[in-house]
Amino acid sequence: MFNRHLKKELEDQRVELETLRQLVAQMDRGMLSITLNADFCISALNQDFANVLGFPREHLLGRPLSEIVPSYVTKLACFRDSIKPSQISRRSVTTTATCGPMAL
Repeated sequence: MFNRHLKKELEDQRVELETLRQLVAQMDRGMLSITLNADFCISALNQDFANVLGFPREHLLGRPLSEIVPSYVTKLACFRDSIKPSQISRRSVTTTATCGPMAL
């Protein structure tokens, strides 16, 4: 009886994990996502981010963000506000920034 209970609990957890994986995959679609390390180099990114830039993911991994975005981007409020010092650790910072139309 104890073994049956454990098997049921394990199966329930497998189902929940698969549901969460599907949810993350759905959230990732249509969203540009990038993870930067403490040196502001790209440590992870989703395929949509790579597609928008027109590069293979492997080409972007490890590169400094400053090589990827034009210099004026770092002056935009949405860029400055998307990465707050409290988010930065020695490991990484993950951010999703949305910049709307801008007047030049």
